[in-house]
Amino acid sequence: MIFEMLDTKIQQQRPKTWQSLGTAQRSLLTECGAIHFKRHIYWDERGRRLTPLDLLLDNSPYVRNSKKVEAMGACLAAESSYR
Repeated sequence: MIFEMLDTKIQQQRPKTWQSLGTAQRSLLTECGAIHFKRHIYWDERGRRLTPLDLLLDNSPYVRNSKKVEAMGACLAAESSYR
């Protein structure tokens, strides 16, 4: 719910030159569990497709795990043996 509130605030303050393409569902696995939310997608004046909420959260467009979950997986892999 917090992510959707942030997305609403971003939508209200977006530049007028950005064209809205609608919303898209997003799922993100965090250390507390899976989070499902919607975020707005825009075309900017240069013709790039932007999702400001993903930029704010520092997520790549197709990433499914948070940075903390990726770090936890890397830590487990580093500590375990190959056998």
